[in-house]
Amino acid sequence: MRHPFFKNLLFAELFFVLCMLSESCNFTEPPPKNDLQLLFGKDWQLTSETVSPGYIETDGNVIRNPIAQGRIASCLLDNTYRYDSNGTWTQNGGTAKCFSSELPVVTSGLWSVNATNTRLYLTATYADSGVSSDTTYYSGLLGVPETLSIAEISVDTLKLLTPRLDRDSLGYKYPDTVTAVYTVQ
Repeated sequence: MRHPFFKNLLFAELFFVLCMLSESCNFTEPPPKNDLQLLFGKDWQLTSETVSPGYIETDGNVIRNPIAQGRIASCLLDNTYRYDSNGTWTQNGGTAKCFSSELPVVTSGLWSVNATNTRLYLTATYADSGVSSDTTYYSGLLGVPETLSIAEISVDTLKLLTPRLDRDSLGYKYPDTVTAVYTVQ
C-alpha cells in the first residue's frame, strides 16, 4: 500500500505540470495601467474623444463626441503622437493634410510626468506656424506646459483627460473634461 504522502506529491506534480502547460495559469502579473515603458517608441493615433458634460455651440447644439459629430477636422484624425524615453514628443501630420504646404512634423517638444505617473506635462518647442496643431490634444503655447491627466496606459491604449474651460453661446464659462483615447498604429 502506498503512503498518502506519495499520493499527494504525485497529485501536486501532476497539477503543476498541467498548470504549466495551460495558458490559464499565469504566474506573472500584468503591467500596471500607467507603466510609462508602454508609452515609448509607438505611434499613437486619436480614435475616440468625449466631452463631459459637453459644450454648447452658438446654435444650441451640444457636442459630446466631437469625432462622431464632425467637429474635428479629418486631416487631424490621422495625426500620430510619439513619446521617446529621452523626454521628447512629436506630433506627425499623417497623410491627410490640412494645408497643401503642411510639413510632416507639425509639433514637437518635451514631456515629463509627476512622481505618480498620473499627470503628463507637454511643452512645445517647435510648431510649424502655418499649421494649427490638434488643439484637443495640445492647446498650449510654445514654451508653456500643457497638463493632461493619464487615465490609462496599456500595450495598445493611451487614455488622457484634459480639463478645459469652454464658453457657451452667451459667453459664460463652464468646465469640461475631454477624454481622448489613442491607440497604437
